[in-house]
Amino acid sequence: LELTPENRTTILGFTTFVGLIVASVTQPLIGTLSDCTQSRWGRRLPYLTSGVIFLIVGLVWIAIAPTFLLFLLGVVVLQFASNTVQGPWQALLPDYVPTPQLGLASGLKFACEGLAAVAGRVVAGYLIGQVPVWGHAAVVTAVVVPASCLILGLAITAYGIRTAPFHHPIAQRSMRVALSLSFSVDLRTYPAFGWWFLNRLFFWSAMIAVGVFLLFYVMDVVGATSAEAQRFIGQATAVLGGVLLLCAVPARRFIERLPRKTMVFVAGVMAGVGTLVVLSTREYIVLMLGGALIVSGVGIYIVSSWALVTAIVPRADAARYLGIANMATALGSATARLFGGALIDIVNAINGSQSLGYLTVYTLAAMLFFLSALVVIPLQSSRPVD
Repeated sequence: LELTPENRTTILGFTTFVGLIVASVTQPLIGTLSDCTQSRWGRRLPYLTSGVIFLIVGLVWIAIAPTFLLFLLGVVVLQFASNTVQGPWQALLPDYVPTPQLGLASGLKFACEGLAAVAGRVVAGYLIGQVPVWGHAAVVTAVVVPASCLILGLAITAYGIRTAPFHHPIAQRSMRVALSLSFSVDLRTYPAFGWWFLNRLFFWSAMIAVGVFLLFYVMDVVGATSAEAQRFIGQATAVLGGVLLLCAVPARRFIERLPRKTMVFVAGVMAGVGTLVVLSTREYIVLMLGGALIVSGVGIYIVSSWALVTAIVPRADAARYLGIANMATALGSATARLFGGALIDIVNAINGSQSLGYLTVYTLAAMLFFLSALVVIPLQSSRPVD
């Protein structure tokens, strides 16, 4: 808003698109290196440590960037660093958790991530909101807080992975060969991974399309003022964040009793219905109900989807496969942000409307939610013995 006040949805989409393309390339490469690394610190810790250092550099860079170009470069640094951490970090689940407990572990992972996302957004919003009162000190504080959390998280993780992994095969191949295979997937041996990838791509594209433009949707479609929309989004974030966290425990219990792909299917249908509810109303209460249905579907999806893919991928190449898996997440996010933002601006401009572009994108999002449920039907989640 400060650096590029014109064409805000298009610029927002473009910025996050660039960052997410970096993310989609970085994770499989770093994951492959991590899978093949043999050091006194293990396979994962060297990349977790270097990633955290560059994450802090990226945070500072973004906070002080005086121009949009420098800001965009800061986003690239931040995404590279974030995915240097994320690839090896998410492989800790198959490294240390036996298959029967992946549902519980995924639920706990999701609960911690959800709590952190809500708390982080609340704290960041509060600190940046203090700029008129505190001046530059508010921006410094908004960097110091997450940087401190990153350092603390790294220390806890380093302490927790001192013991040998539950199952610790090392991919026996040279680094050159390993890097050449960074983006390859053996779909003959692991066909379920292909269906999972499509499901993730469709669901994540829809989820991001619904979420990222919600503030502008409330302003331009519902007709709220900027202040009213900000207050509503703040209240909705707190309420829906609570709903999201509450979904983790029951979702985990259902995962233990029902096939994981069934839960993924149910999540897509719930989110699709919730999006249709949002499309059908201009009332805040009904919007909140539709949002609660979407978020409940997202909560069930995040837990069950990740438990499903960690049971599918080969443990010896876990970081590489999970890095490729997150390409679906990154590409879905990038597609929704870039093309969703551009489509909103184009449709609105052609029709001289403030709302038709948003309605078009949200209708497409509902269709993608339902499509994500359909493509999971052929998926068989059994994994060959590694």
